[in-house]
Amino acid sequence: MDRAIEATVSEMAKMGIRMLSPEQAASGVALEIRNASQTAQLGTMNAKISSTMQEVIAFMLNWKYGTEYTGNDINFQLSSDFSPIVGGEGAMRLVSEWYQSGIISRSTWINIAKYNDFLPADYNDEEAVEEIQTDPLTNKTPDEEIQLEEE
Repeated sequence: MDRAIEATVSEMAKMGIRMLSPEQAASGVALEIRNASQTAQLGTMNAKISSTMQEVIAFMLNWKYGTEYTGNDINFQLSSDFSPIVGGEGAMRLVSEWYQSGIISRSTWINIAKYNDFLPADYNDEEAVEEIQTDPLTNKTPDEEIQLEEE
């Protein structure tokens, strides 16, 4: 058991070193192939952790509320997307057109912008809208803008 634990810790350390090492100029496909073994190991660990969490949540519910749940009754899944592909500017333009056309909601558009790193992860839309509405430069009428230009 000790050897298995040591081997696992050693493999995780190697994975961490590989992940933190500077990347050479390589395509996304080459990097995916290079990292395939780590992705497979993370996937296995993901499944084990998800299964354990289902059992833990079932135990907590049974203990707190006196129910008879099992791990199979609970749905818990960690994200299995270890190599997200960002859409880029073209995809963001398309999604913005969808939003402007009313095909998708503002919250969906904002979530996509956050995922593609066009907005910070902690972006708060309500605060941003309030800031825009109180900003004197955004609330100018065309006549006021002309007067400012003349001055």
